This record gives sequence, C-alpha cells and structure tokens, in this order.
Amino acid sequence: MIPRKMMYEADKGKLIRHFERLNEDDRYLRFGYPANDDMMKKYIKSSLETFGSTDMWFLVADGENIVGSVHVAVMGDKAEMGFTVEKKYRGKGLGQDLFSRGATWAMMKGARVLFTQCLSENKVMQHIAKKNGID
Repeated sequence: MIPRKMMYEADKGKLIRHFERLNEDDRYLRFGYPANDDMMKKYIKSSLETFGSTDMWFLVADGENIVGSVHVAVMGDKAEMGFTVEKKYRGKGLGQDLFSRGATWAMMKGARVLFTQCLSENKVMQHIAKKNGID
C-alpha cells in the first residue's frame, strides 16, 4: 500500500468513514480529546475547504477503504502534519510512508520546518518524529 494524494470528491466520504472507525483512544491520541463524529466531520470539512492550496491529504487505501491518512497544513515556511493509521494496519511502515509523502509535498510548497503536535502518550508518533529528526 502506497500513500496517494486525496481526490476530493471521490475520497471525502471514505475519509470521513476512516475517522469514524477510529476508537475513542485513537481519537484522543489524534486530536488531544475524545472527538465525536460531528467534531471529526467539522475538522475534515474545514481542512478540505483549502484543499489543493495550503492543505493536502495523503491517503493509504486497502481496496475501497482508507486505512491511513496524513493531513499537511502549510503556513509559510512551516508545515504541520497530523496522522491516522487504523489499528490493524499499524506496524507495517504506513506511518513512515505517510510522513515521507507529506514531508516531500510540504517542502515542495516551500516549508522548511515540519512539526506535529502529539500527546506524551502517543509513543508511535514520537517514534516517527524522532526517526525523522523532529524533536
């Protein structure tokens, strides 16, 4: 499975279903609070409003289901990335692949600083960040 750019109309509903499949713990780790379905839909809608300009989503799909994503928001020379990979797909390098794809796109858009915000409990995200030189 290789990350690909999101196709807005074709993938929007699939992305929402991906986030809805996240359990309470995963939602907490991704957002910093136990986001409900309405909160996640607002987040996705808000980020897609700038789709193709300063924001981009890269997705990993297994058949028709999105199983991993990275949202990249570029703000001048900085870019923030937020990740999700569904539990049964973890440990296969998808987070690293998503990081690489998102970082490459962000740098092509002029970002020179990459960052992500994660909770101290999110050891997987901390591992990916450290592996890629983000403190």
